[in-house]
Amino acid sequence: MDCLRKLSEYLDTQKPEGFIFLSENQEYYSELDPCEFQLGFESIRIYRNRRTIASDSGEIILKNIKDIEIKIQDSFLGDLITVVCGAPECDEMIRNYKIISVIH
Repeated sequence: MDCLRKLSEYLDTQKPEGFIFLSENQEYYSELDPCEFQLGFESIRIYRNRRTIASDSGEIILKNIKDIEIKIQDSFLGDLITVVCGAPECDEMIRNYKIISVIH
């Protein structure tokens, strides 16, 4: 199944109340990094033809999506959505981003 279709079906069935992107949840995060940020948003827009997703207000845009993994109830706040991004035809430039889907 196409990963963006999988995300779309998840959003339709689970109907999350919102989403949270925390810098400290990301693989590249270091405790030595002086910048931490928390972004909350209400919905995710899916652009299938560009293999891109974005927060409703555009604070976060994830491009070149290769895969999406959804772990149900993986966080005390809700589900964990891992978005795998990378340049087409290149496995060396892959980066994972984690978004918490708030489910109550």
